[in-house]
Amino acid sequence: MKRIIAAAAIAAMLPMASMAQNTQEVVGRLTLLKSFPVQNMTVTSTVTGNTAKSNADGVFRLQTVDKDVLKVECSPFKNVNYKVRLGKVDTIRIEMTFPRKATYLTEIMDKGYLAPEYEPDAFGALTFQKDFSKYNDIDQAISLELPGVQIEGSDCYKLPGNMGYMLLVVGNTVVSTIQDIPTSNIEDIMVIKGGQAAVYGVQGANGVLVIKIKNTDNELIKRD
Repeated sequence: MKRIIAAAAIAAMLPMASMAQNTQEVVGRLTLLKSFPVQNMTVTSTVTGNTAKSNADGVFRLQTVDKDVLKVECSPFKNVNYKVRLGKVDTIRIEMTFPRKATYLTEIMDKGYLAPEYEPDAFGALTFQKDFSKYNDIDQAISLELPGVQIEGSDCYKLPGNMGYMLLVVGNTVVSTIQDIPTSNIEDIMVIKGGQAAVYGVQGANGVLVIKIKNTDNELIKRD
């Protein structure tokens, strides 16, 4: 009888041990209208039970497992169920929406889900520009705006799972360094990869880190 109980206890522990071995930290970001970071929101793993709260940049870090479902449930936003596929994405991006066309501006401001600098009139106009001048340098901006990008040294940026470094593009020009760019001059920072990076040829095989500069035409792609 004791042997049967012991075997049952071991069998019950095996799934937990397997889950612990496969647990991995994922980095995610909550946004509203694709530009506004949503802060103070709790993200919950339905498998591990772990929780994390988004910071002022909308970023959260959470221990999870493959095929886990992350839940974000907080009024007045619509509930979100996000299925995790480890190894398929670099950074989880969750777009928060409202259940109806109403924007609930007063409520989300009162509850502190948007930082105080995002005033309702600017919010409603949909012309919000990210303020990169708050960062000390471009590496700090990249680490906080693109938490999935690994910084391995000056001008050395890599996507998880890639052996080589990303191609650097400023405006519409391929460059060798971005360290001398004042953060106050940056309009946006983005990553292009996969099929979208094919326009850059072999140079874009490991992804492209694009820095958009204010008042710069970005329609053409030039190479040094």
